Amino acid sequence: IWNLYKAWDNNKDLERFCNYNLHDAEMTLKLAENVLPNLNELVKLVGMPIQDLCRMSYGQLVEWYLVKQVKDFNEICPNRPTYETIAKRQRHTYEGAFVFEPIPGLYENIAVFDFRSLYPTIITAHNICPSTLTKNKKNSYASPEIGKEKKRFYFTTKKEGFIPKILKDILTRRIRIKEMLKSKYDPILDARQETLKILANSFYGYLGFFGARYYSIECAQSITAFGRDYIQKVIRKAQENFKVIYADTDSVFLTLENKKEKDALDFLENVNRELPSLMELELENFYPRGIFVMKKANIKGAKKKYALIDKEENIKVVGFESVRRDWSILAREVQNKVFEIILKENNVEKALDYVKEMIKKVREKKIEKEKLILQTQLKKDIEDYESIGPHVAIAKKMRQKDLIVGPGSIISYIITEGKGLIRDKARMPEETEDYDAEYYVNNQIVPAVERIFEV
Repeated sequence: IWNLYKAWDNNKDLERFCNYNLHDAEMTLKLAENVLPNLNELVKLVGMPIQDLCRMSYGQLVEWYLVKQVKDFNEICPNRPTYETIAKRQRHTYEGAFVFEPIPGLYENIAVFDFRSLYPTIITAHNICPSTLTKNKKNSYASPEIGKEKKRFYFTTKKEGFIPKILKDILTRRIRIKEMLKSKYDPILDARQETLKILANSFYGYLGFFGARYYSIECAQSITAFGRDYIQKVIRKAQENFKVIYADTDSVFLTLENKKEKDALDFLENVNRELPSLMELELENFYPRGIFVMKKANIKGAKKKYALIDKEENIKVVGFESVRRDWSILAREVQNKVFEIILKENNVEKALDYVKEMIKKVREKKIEKEKLILQTQLKKDIEDYESIGPHVAIAKKMRQKDLIVGPGSIISYIITEGKGLIRDKARMPEETEDYDAEYYVNNQIVPAVERIFEV
């Protein structure tokens, strides 16, 4: 884009910039068409004008929704916490979700289950609310043991809490709308159920947020304790008949091995039979094949890093370089192709041959430079960087050319051949047709695929 002034001064190549801007306008329109229905539903739900609501955090959405509801539930809204209170709250931490570390490997016949709205349903099922917190162990829900002290918190069963009442209403409305959508799709109804889901899933985080009016560290600790308890019970039950390969917060991944899909569905039914009202474990999907990798320089499995293929041959990639902006198009393409060959064809040798062929093309300089461009976002002002990476070095060059760069700017560059540090070899894409082949082999292609081949 920094070549615009040259095109303008020379009255050449302006059509390319017009098309670029037209594409931006089209993308903005498409984004608006997708986002506006959700924003409109949130406006109705929360009762705030759209210009304020679109800038709100999830915690603010919850708080304004609660403020809107107090009069209907005959409640008094707490004051906002003072700075002193917030400072005290910030010192408190607590244990989060349970993770069953993935067992690295390439697996077949995988079933994935997850809890529908786990934390919101825990709140409603166990009446968790600042107003129901009690020291009386009788007529109350007891949380699982928490921390080394093995402490428990208790929530009365004698009255329904303000927050569980509201959440129950939100969850029930969403279930009803989803049932309606099964018979006939309606984009407005879909946006409505999505906003209800967003709001419901934000209540737990809100209760543990130090700036919240309804802050309660006891409630937040209890919710995560119940969450760990429920997911561990599901894992133990699954291990009676299946091999569990990964579990995280509210999801369980298991391999069927010699079992049938019906066995997995029977397991699901048995689990749900024992769960309280509104809480439900759902089948996310069956996957014919999936791969879970190791952590870098570690034999343990990497959390939130896997790839699965479903029966329609759609590949789901989580946590890998192919979904990150700070890797070149080349690295992402190679990684995606490796996943495709391994997951669709189960042919590791073919995938390895493909990678070798791509490395050969890079070394023979047969890759177009557009696929080698690296992009990194400036997080702060250029002057505030103590360590000068290649993107900072390029940003300084851009500033010398009177180009506007600052926090939030996406810096594009290519690593070229030569001596010195990586930052010394970084060039703006329009400055060079050359590239450092060994850099792209060793720092882009190989890191993108090595952990896949390791397992």
